[in-house]
Amino acid sequence: MVGSIPLISRLAALYELVNASLEPTLANHGITSSTFQLLSAIQAGGDGQTQRQIADRLGIAPASLSEALTSAEKAGLVERTVSASDKRARLLSLTKRGRQVLEAAVAALGEIERRAAQDLSRLEQDGLERTLQRMIANLAG
Repeated sequence: MVGSIPLISRLAALYELVNASLEPTLANHGITSSTFQLLSAIQAGGDGQTQRQIADRLGIAPASLSEALTSAEKAGLVERTVSASDKRARLLSLTKRGRQVLEAAVAALGEIERRAAQDLSRLEQDGLERTLQRMIANLAG
């Protein structure tokens, strides 16, 4: 019964509400949530990472990443270049357009976060963040 697990029920409801805002917000910037994650992973690790490194960062198989990269490359968001040290490896970097799209998307998602947390004090927000991080760690094992 859902009522017997109030914390999980509320987390699920929050997830649904965030997700309902997330996809249309990203679509306004011409990307999907998976493309956002890809661009974020490339930016987080810095330009010049290999496809394998990005796949590992995202927790997906390199073959799964290939399709997403092809789409992002066609959209002018990502560049793939051959590694000088290993001709089999492809190095990834964000294009100028990719950086601009990511920056705009992050700002828009920040607005969703601000709306969700508008009545929470800084102390409450910090406590919530710590709590959620611990819950994620608990479930991740």
